[in-house]
Amino acid sequence: MTSLNEWIDKKINDGEIDYIGYSEFSKVKKIGNGSFGIVESADWKSCAIKAALKTLINNPSVDEDNLNEFVKELKNLKKVSFHPNVTGFFGVTKEPSSNKYAMVLQYANQGNLREFLKDNFKFLQWNDKIQMALDIVCGLKCLHFKQIIHRDLHAKNILVNDNRLMIADFGTSKQLSEPMTNSTNSLGNGIGMVEYNEPQLFKIINYKKDKKSDIYSLGVLLWEISSGHPPFLGYSRLLLGSHISYQNLREKPIEGTPLKYQQLYEKCWNGDPDSRPNVDEVYDILFKLKTDEFPDLPLIVLQPQFNQSENNINSRKSELIIPGFHNNSIETDEERKKGKIRNLLIIGYGGSGKSALSNVLCDTNDFEESEYSARDFKNFQDKIFEWNGTTYRVIDFGVGSIEKKKKILYDELIRLTPEGISRVLFVVDRRFSEKEIEAFDLFKRIIFDSGIVEYTTIVRTKFCNFKNINKCKEDTTQMCKESETIAKIVESCGIIYVDNPPTNIIVNDDDDRERIDYNKKIRRKSRKILLAHLENICQNKYYECNNVLKYSRLIIDQILHLEEKKEKEINTNLTSTQDVTNNQPEEVKMRNLLMVGYAGSGKSTLSNVLGGAGHSEGNKYSINKKKNYRIKDFEWKGTKYQVVDTTGIGDIKLTKKKVIYEKIAEIIYQMPEGINQVLWVIDGKFSAEEASTFNLLKDFIFESGIAEYITIVRTKFSNFKNKDECKNDKEDLCKENESIAKLCKSIVYVDNPPVDISVRDDDDKETIRINKRRRNHSREILLDHLDKVCWKKYYKLKIWDNLQNKIDIGNIAEEVERNLKIEFPVLERNLKSALNFNSVETG
Repeated sequence: MTSLNEWIDKKINDGEIDYIGYSEFSKVKKIGNGSFGIVESADWKSCAIKAALKTLINNPSVDEDNLNEFVKELKNLKKVSFHPNVTGFFGVTKEPSSNKYAMVLQYANQGNLREFLKDNFKFLQWNDKIQMALDIVCGLKCLHFKQIIHRDLHAKNILVNDNRLMIADFGTSKQLSEPMTNSTNSLGNGIGMVEYNEPQLFKIINYKKDKKSDIYSLGVLLWEISSGHPPFLGYSRLLLGSHISYQNLREKPIEGTPLKYQQLYEKCWNGDPDSRPNVDEVYDILFKLKTDEFPDLPLIVLQPQFNQSENNINSRKSELIIPGFHNNSIETDEERKKGKIRNLLIIGYGGSGKSALSNVLCDTNDFEESEYSARDFKNFQDKIFEWNGTTYRVIDFGVGSIEKKKKILYDELIRLTPEGISRVLFVVDRRFSEKEIEAFDLFKRIIFDSGIVEYTTIVRTKFCNFKNINKCKEDTTQMCKESETIAKIVESCGIIYVDNPPTNIIVNDDDDRERIDYNKKIRRKSRKILLAHLENICQNKYYECNNVLKYSRLIIDQILHLEEKKEKEINTNLTSTQDVTNNQPEEVKMRNLLMVGYAGSGKSTLSNVLGGAGHSEGNKYSINKKKNYRIKDFEWKGTKYQVVDTTGIGDIKLTKKKVIYEKIAEIIYQMPEGINQVLWVIDGKFSAEEASTFNLLKDFIFESGIAEYITIVRTKFSNFKNKDECKNDKEDLCKENESIAKLCKSIVYVDNPPVDISVRDDDDKETIRINKRRRNHSREILLDHLDKVCWKKYYKLKIWDNLQNKIDIGNIAEEVERNLKIEFPVLERNLKSALNFNSVETG
């Protein structure tokens, strides 16, 4: 038989379990007995926290049942310990003298739920009780999401730590994919705590527990929270199982219990498992009850008392009284307040202006700003500065940088900010994309449950009218119209508007020198605005970095789950392609340019610049809605051009299949001859959304021949006049994707800075003058390129001519779909794949 030590040794060597040296721990003291071993408390010196050590008795020669039980608990804890409502698992250690392994677990400084209710129930109000119930349900949601059933939920297996409830003791838990054995049946389905067991356990021999078994136990826990005492006091335990199963014995409601709460726990302990709700339904009901009926009740907070006897193990239970659950800040003592440092975590996607904002705050150029598309920057850039007698630490943290090294990154975050985070600056530079809005909607409960919004400010960068209050208000109003979730986040966080134009411009002429000088002035004004906000908003409290880790892991798990679904959907729909034809008329009367790109890429601004428009209709606000198409005609060196500016890709609701086909028809009607050149506009590194769209359509792009008619236009590139900088950026773009690299043979660099700036001072006038010159220079570069590449031929499919004869047809979307199926089925199938996945993801 494999010993426990042998099994753990192998897992440590394989890197599956972290090993923590026993010398790390001091003041080790027994505090209780677990289901199969002893539990000790210890001070973890290097982390400056208290930990719990859970050891197996008679290690390494243990019976097979106990070994399986211990191994099972360790495996399941590893899968869910990231969640804030599940006991944290840090690794294992070994006591040298006894050679015993022990799990290193999160210490619960307020005991278990049974003891906690006994000592503190009189202080609790109903919003506290509902939050306690939500804590348990959130932990159970995580377990069930990971297909783990606990099978032994009761008040002694719910621990309380720093006012937060955590599910513990996974010795009898079971993965749903795990086969039922004599061991798991006897241990997991044992009678245990009779009060929390469903009737089926007493009626059916070898009854197999499932998720609905956990829900029954949850119902009893919800009642216990409402009453403050254990269920069925005064009943004989010998007869209790019979009363529960055959006489439908349940506890009576407590006077003053909200009706919806009572109805919820009664549904949970229904005798019929099929009539019990699932954990998501329980969460929804509790969350609605908390927000609708108890949003503003005051919370009682009693300060901890540290003068009790260290020898009294149970004294920890009365050190902290609950009351403000989810208060994730850490108040420091007066001595630390004198030298308090305010930790600013700046997050945002690459190209959002995040690192530029860090430089502006610190009044430095030490942070490497993301001028290039795909440069591999450091994951962490940090610097300390002082303002008005207050010390700030700025940590620049890229959202897109968290991959395999995410644990190292979080460890570094905790090292840099041991006190916690004073403020999160969430940097955005444009309208939220549809995928971002979907992500906010998907994770809104996690975002608000975590309490992080109280410590967050949205910083809207690259906003040229940041000095105009009315323009800022207009942008905020429009942003809130995006979705209810965005509106709620904006209302909770608040927005600061700034503009940090680039100063790392290589000087080629006097225009560049002037632009650098004026950009520095704009940066200084932005800095004053933001620092004044921080001085006012940063309170003497911190958000714990450990909570950042726990909640982000939960989000990452859900993202991976969605990515798996997406991959399956795409793989089942991709098929081989068919040939297309290009009709090439002999004469070109009008050169047709089709402008495509995601909203906020600078596409519409580029359209204005090409057409010679100086001011109007550009996407000056991140959230303005566009018409389906905007058309401009202009002439350059004797050649006539027609620019068709499509609605931004991100503006198209993919769930509306009919809309997509109608847009295709509009292009065909507007360009009866065909397309001379597609201008694909990007403003930085290809986002995950852009890469996903391209990968979905790349077979069509290359096999249809349309690739020869595509020019990538890289906008917002401040060094567009410097050939070496353009070359570097092009090389970085080509590294992102082999297929994209083929398209990069034709790429043009421009910079079209805003000119629709509200004039409030001479700086604004000068900025407009400089920006107009840069726009004119960019226009000449792009038009010279088009003069070379727009050959005297057009690109079009057979569907062009078929639809020209049916302009007045009523069901044009169906006609487009029918023609695509015949001429190019792979394109039609891939569109359908995108539609199907989008409906699954947002449904």
